[in-house]
Amino acid sequence: MTRFSGVTVTCNDAPHLAECLSRLAFCDERIVVDLGSTDGSPQIARRCGARVVAHPHVPIVEHVRAFAVQQARHDWIVFLDPDILFQPHLVGPIRELVDTRPELAIVYIPMRNHFLGRPLFATRWGKLLNHPVVLHRQRVQLDRLVHRGVRPAPGFRGVSLEPGVNEENVMAHFWIDSYRQLVRKHRRYVREEGEARFHTGERFAWTAAVRAVLRGYRECFVTDGGWRCGWRGWFLSGFWAWYTAASWLSLRRYQRRVGAVQTGRASGAWKAGVS
Repeated sequence: MTRFSGVTVTCNDAPHLAECLSRLAFCDERIVVDLGSTDGSPQIARRCGARVVAHPHVPIVEHVRAFAVQQARHDWIVFLDPDILFQPHLVGPIRELVDTRPELAIVYIPMRNHFLGRPLFATRWGKLLNHPVVLHRQRVQLDRLVHRGVRPAPGFRGVSLEPGVNEENVMAHFWIDSYRQLVRKHRRYVREEGEARFHTGERFAWTAAVRAVLRGYRECFVTDGGWRCGWRGWFLSGFWAWYTAASWLSLRRYQRRVGAVQTGRASGAWKAGVS
């Protein structure tokens, strides 16, 4: 029988950690990589029977995912954020997939964001997301760029589970519990967006940035149904427009830093050639 390692990365994630770990009881081991929590998260993890591994603080999980995966004893890993609740009845279907498909690298499971304790069904954040949860560490590539995460290595593939008629297969993601958390979390993400966008081929231009902000608000509020959510729809659509604008400005800053470095290298090479 395939053995699983349950892995999560925490940084002051006490409110949902115990339930998250309890949903991973089917795993043969549970590992919590802690980034310097001060809210008792390591103690909660130990009480739940998890092994706690300390790691210096990093701003996003992508920076530590490879390290976290290396702590596991087994190749098949159930990798969850500490605010996501796995559906235990999916263990059987997942075992069947990993035991019968030698080309399998990732099992994606649908996930719904919860905002202030309630599920979201509209705005950009109200869409069902296919989240890479079960992965084989020898068959995936792990990216350090924000929101880029995990992808199958060449020659392997991923499989997505269906949400079910009544979303019985959908995991709950307690995305935001407070407005303070919303701002702090996305300020961290914004600082990483410039590098991620640059390395995926985007380049800053004012016209493109303004169009993206306007288009983002329209799609979030109109296309994605934000107008149906009352003040939440207005607020989250506006917040998405802010995040889009801030991400473009992050790209501008990163692009200018890269340009300055390249200019400095070219100047240094020219001076070396002259001398």
